[in-house]
Amino acid sequence: MATLPDNLLSTAEILADARRTFGGAALRRSVSTAYYAVFSRLAALCAGRMARSAPTSDSFRLVYRALDHGHARTALKSHPEFAAPLGETFGRLQEARHWADYSPEPHPQPALAAEGTRFTRAE
Repeated sequence: MATLPDNLLSTAEILADARRTFGGAALRRSVSTAYYAVFSRLAALCAGRMARSAPTSDSFRLVYRALDHGHARTALKSHPEFAAPLGETFGRLQEARHWADYSPEPHPQPALAAEGTRFTRAE
């Protein structure tokens, strides 16, 4: 059975392919959805370890919802066992998600955005 993160990644792929129809908005939603797939999986891993109960339990849900995006990034990047590549990748994906959700710029890298370069599916 597919999990929420699996379904979010599938949705991100569909959105990335929909760029031809919906332009940059679909690609931005794809980036954001991919980030939330990773974050959801991380939250489920934390909840499973800490709550030690079924995903349907109140204690699992409480821990799952308690994970904070900023604290997760800091924790992953500051501990040697998680820093590379997970912490670095999580940080880059979080930055891309912030760009996708909040920036009017055409690219998440300021120098490329200043040149008018658009973010591509391959990136």
